[in-house]
Amino acid sequence: MLITAIFLVATSCNILDDEPKAEEYESTSPYDVFAQQSQQELFDIWEKDTEPNSSGRIEESSSEDDEFCDIPLVQVNWNNTRTVLTVNFSNFRCEPPEIVRNGGISLTLVSGESVEAKNSVVKVTYTNFTVTDTNTGKYVEYNGERFITNLSGGKFKYLKKNDPPVVHKVRSYNFKINYNGTGEITENTARYKVLDKINHFAGYQMTIYPDTVINGMNVADWGTLKNGKPYYHIIHEPIVYQSCARHCRYINGVRSKKVVGGRETFTVFGVTAQGEEFFNTCLSYGRLVYYFNSKGDSIATVIKHP
Repeated sequence: MLITAIFLVATSCNILDDEPKAEEYESTSPYDVFAQQSQQELFDIWEKDTEPNSSGRIEESSSEDDEFCDIPLVQVNWNNTRTVLTVNFSNFRCEPPEIVRNGGISLTLVSGESVEAKNSVVKVTYTNFTVTDTNTGKYVEYNGERFITNLSGGKFKYLKKNDPPVVHKVRSYNFKINYNGTGEITENTARYKVLDKINHFAGYQMTIYPDTVINGMNVADWGTLKNGKPYYHIIHEPIVYQSCARHCRYINGVRSKKVVGGRETFTVFGVTAQGEEFFNTCLSYGRLVYYFNSKGDSIATVIKHP
């Protein structure tokens, strides 16, 4: 796919004035990376049945394969039967250091003998979980439940290169996302993700696929914006998310977000600073986003990886 980036500079007027501003609609994407990373950290702890080390910290991985920061033991709680795992983040910093996490995420085994059992179901609950960029002061807050079914069985944390991947089905209903306290976005999810071990140093890769069809569209998420307009998140090419030297980045894929009766965005992941394709590498600069309003006008911009 050849990408041609055209950058239009608005002077006396904004062609998107009749619709929500681009920032309001696309703004949660950089924060979602860290919410996903935090959720994966809990799965890592659970899959390893982790106990604290001598310094009272939970170590998710060995020093040679460390994708995430260690979580202090005081933030981690198991129930008596080890079927519920909760982490309460309190001004938690990892990489990059300007990102701060607060609030709770918990995993509850609701079906199956263990989290790695085939067809087991885990409920992921977000309680006032926030991701804040201290450089800008902007944040996103997450509240609600997601259900993850382990379709393949197996523990992702112990995958080796060339092992069969672990496949998870993800569902959520009326999940709430609030950007900067300006109002809630309601989200429903029907997707599945394939978790692979790439190699010893690169760590893991997650590929996201849509898992439902609505009005002929391959939809992964849908819901309503804070202004009440319905929206659809369509995946045209699978979204690839990879651990990159303690950072987590979207490095490939194409998606669009369409607002019924309104604006649309079209995003290409894995580009250079000039908007040219640079797929499947942690060295890519970021993503190229096209914004279209209801009149058919458009602008395009390149957004750097967080």
